[in-house]
Amino acid sequence: MRSGLQVLLLLALGYVLTALESPLLHSLHVGMYAPHLTLGIVLYLALSVPPAVGAVTAFLLGLIRDGFSGGSLVGMHSEIYLVIYLLALLLSKRLDYRPPIVFLLVTGVASLLGAGIFFVLSAIFDQLFDQFGLVLRLMVPQALIAAPFGPVVAVLCGLTDQLTEKIDAPRSRRLL
Repeated sequence: MRSGLQVLLLLALGYVLTALESPLLHSLHVGMYAPHLTLGIVLYLALSVPPAVGAVTAFLLGLIRDGFSGGSLVGMHSEIYLVIYLLALLLSKRLDYRPPIVFLLVTGVASLLGAGIFFVLSAIFDQLFDQFGLVLRLMVPQALIAAPFGPVVAVLCGLTDQLTEKIDAPRSRRLL
């Protein structure tokens, strides 16, 4: 039960963060420098939920991201987030990246990886895409912008976990 509620809260958080991020950046004319706030949730999933649940949730977060990303193929971010989730899951077995500075570094590397996967998938599947130079030029600045938001989003995810525990605790006591 806790995993289901936790996933719903994380998906809601991802939706809200993306809904706030997209219009704000476009109104400021800096849409190309999106920090991809949901990336922090994907990385957090690898540390907090069972693998199958995390994979499905990462995929759904990618679909949310796709819904707000005009011009990219549907499923592009879903695939990117799924690959990043699986790599983060492997990393979480070898390294505890919960400390904020480590989470920041992992977020930056995940952002670079995501841009690289976007580049490759666009080259393979999107025949109309012709902005390869732009993607390459923006990889590092976008990673530098995304990295500081990773630990902040992880704290928000932790708050959703605490809320889930508070909601689930009375139910557990009733069953005993």
